[in-house]
Amino acid sequence: IFCPACPQLGINLPENWREVYARDTMARQYVVDGNFTAQHMNMKKPENDVILSNGLSYMVQDGPYQAHIVCHLMCGSWKQKSSCQNHHAINHANVKRSNLWATGVGATACTRHGCFVPHSMADFYKGEQQKNVDYSIFQALSYSSTGINKALIIYDVACQWYVKLSQRVEACPALQIPEDLEIVPAVREFHLSAHKLECFP
Repeated sequence: IFCPACPQLGINLPENWREVYARDTMARQYVVDGNFTAQHMNMKKPENDVILSNGLSYMVQDGPYQAHIVCHLMCGSWKQKSSCQNHHAINHANVKRSNLWATGVGATACTRHGCFVPHSMADFYKGEQQKNVDYSIFQALSYSSTGINKALIIYDVACQWYVKLSQRVEACPALQIPEDLEIVPAVREFHLSAHKLECFP
């Protein structure tokens, strides 16, 4: 179940929607964020951890997600120094606690109505890293978005996330962008104090 109000072909858009509505009006708007209190501790017997609904609700499907993580690691290091003044998500991206299997979760939701996008909530294994956020965002971009050719991605460190996005897309098969899709990165006003003018060329 996804947002009943967001534009979706075959659900709430007329056949001639391209002629009726302006392109910007039909743009999808997503907000991305992490939750570091949703942690998962290491199990004493991990073999007893049985997945009951793999990828059937809001969490990503485990197999493809793990394959993406491995692919990302094999393609080299994407670490980059933050040009922001002092942002928690960047500065703590490589924090790992040995007693935790997952250090938190990241999710993508519809900005207008607050509905989480199915199959786009992903575990963080070592802080909020771009490989995890990428997978969440691209799962959201591919969900019920046929015909939509513009997406606004609101993320508190969008200025850093977007810098090497094209290289990561080229290197990781799981990150597929439709040819006619325009991605517009943005930062919410609440987070602007952690940024500087260089973040917004």
